[in-house]
Parts: sequence; C-alpha cells; structure tokens
Amino acid sequence: MATRDMQTPSPGGTQLTFYSAASGDKIRGLRNKPGRMFVNNASGGSINITFSPPGSTSYGSTNPTKVVPCAAGAITEITLLPEYRDATDGYNIAVAWSATSSVTWAVSR
Repeated sequence: MATRDMQTPSPGGTQLTFYSAASGDKIRGLRNKPGRMFVNNASGGSINITFSPPGSTSYGSTNPTKVVPCAAGAITEITLLPEYRDATDGYNIAVAWSATSSVTWAVSR
C-alpha cells in the first residue's frame, strides 16, 4: 500500500516511474483537471481496476463505481476524473485491484 504523487510531464519529455500494484494504493495531487493513469499488466490474466467515487449524485444515489479492465500483457491508459477524489481522505483517489501480481502503474498530469 502506498500513496503516489502525480508525475508532471515536461516539454522535453518525462520518463514515468512505474510502481508495483498493491492493496490500498492511492493517488495524491490530482487537481481540478483530469489526470492519466497507465497500468502495465504483465500477468497472464486480465485484471480490473476499480475506482469508488465518494458521495452521492444529485438524486441521492451513491456515486457509481468505475471499473476499468486491463487485458493480459496490455498497457491501459485511464483518465482520472476529479470526481474520484475523496475529500475525507485528503482528496486522494483510492485504487482497488482485482489482482496485483506482475502489475505496475504510473500517474501523470
């Protein structure tokens, strides 16, 4: 489990740092614009990445969970929306993995 900061690209290019997926991972530093998450699934099976936005819709229903699949051997890019942030947890975004073995990830503005 770790809380990772958004990486900032530069005009000259930025080499992303990828981290091993673990239960309890969180993303810090997303502001009011969407960010990007890159998931490298080097395992032999597909996985799901789940985001559970806090709060409720204007109709009083719990905000829907967003599940993003990532195929075996694939790199998947995910748009991180500001709505995924949790105000009760320092505006971090919680990430849930269906499996973590051979899975790495990075986040960028």
